[in-house]
Amino acid sequence: MVYWLAFINSTSNYTIIKKVLTEGLMMIDRKISGTLNVQQTLPTSPFQSSENVIYNTINNHSVTMSSSNFISSLKDLLEQTAMQYNVLFVPIRNRTFQGKQIYQFGNHYIYLDDNVIFCYETNQYVPISLMDLIKETIVL
Repeated sequence: MVYWLAFINSTSNYTIIKKVLTEGLMMIDRKISGTLNVQQTLPTSPFQSSENVIYNTINNHSVTMSSSNFISSLKDLLEQTAMQYNVLFVPIRNRTFQGKQIYQFGNHYIYLDDNVIFCYETNQYVPISLMDLIKETIVL
């Protein structure tokens, strides 16, 4: 971090760069120390540029949570599906299986590997489709 501080001090003629980099380092420090303030930042209009959202996020010392419908991974799809069906979807702290993060989806424990959902059933993890997972979760 000392290198970055020296870099920031060398950019003293560029106050906006210095300010943004300093705030970025402060965000990293808060994340490491566990005191990161997470709040949802929504654009005020659908035509607001992503640069403005990022700049507002840095100025508010917060992390932007995606509110778009863009799905880039199986985890994103599970998050969106959980919200749609009002089902709890959270990572289980300090729990992994073969190095993969364990999540709770409703009353089920799952992990994701190569875009496949594995659900814990009868003392083992077995592949399950998203629709079957939803059906089992909603029935319970």
